[in-house]
Amino acid sequence: MRADQITLAKGKTVLNPTSTTSPIGAPSKTVLLLPKIREICARSSSVVILAIASLLLLSTVPATAHDGLNTSAPASEETVSTLPGEIQLTFSNPPSGIGATVVVSDADGTDWAEGPVSVTNTVATQLLRPGAPAGDYTVQWRVVSSDSHPIEGTYSFTAAEGAPAGETGQTTQSGAPSAEPQDSGSTDTEATANTDSTISGMGGVILVMVLAGLAVIGGLIFFTRRSLRAVGKK
Repeated sequence: MRADQITLAKGKTVLNPTSTTSPIGAPSKTVLLLPKIREICARSSSVVILAIASLLLLSTVPATAHDGLNTSAPASEETVSTLPGEIQLTFSNPPSGIGATVVVSDADGTDWAEGPVSVTNTVATQLLRPGAPAGDYTVQWRVVSSDSHPIEGTYSFTAAEGAPAGETGQTTQSGAPSAEPQDSGSTDTEATANTDSTISGMGGVILVMVLAGLAVIGGLIFFTRRSLRAVGKK
């Protein structure tokens, strides 16, 4: 006979309500599971903290991105009436003039760039040789950004008429070369395109953050249910 049983006068065996091992006096299953539940909650909290820290790191990606090209003159895919005497590239931060290169090639692959790239503040200027023909041009640029990382890019534009022979850029009365007036419409269009690109990039980061958060929450739910189920079976 077990310790939690007693025998009546008629020989019938029943449970002893005063026994410490009796189901009536034993602690409930919920009380026994409390330590395990606390342990699971502690682990889940650690995972949540790590997930939040990861999302905060992801949110700083746009802020730590490298410098980029804001606008150009001529603008990308623009058709100008006459080929200008120079190409101007405006960056988000002042690039380094050391190692800067700009190649301006016509449809035959001839490079019409003349002399080194001149960098003033955020604008890099590349003069063109006189006599360049009309047609399609490809600009390939490469500079060292303000954070010492090399950045590069390529874009195209079209000139309805070639550059006059024997003339490099336009000159002011003092004889110094001056920039070709920029088409405000094309500049605004390119600036808008860059803004849309930035917004699109931020949207992609936000989407990744949301998906990562949902994945973490789903993993926590699965892990918690599985752990509680395993504890319950014990």
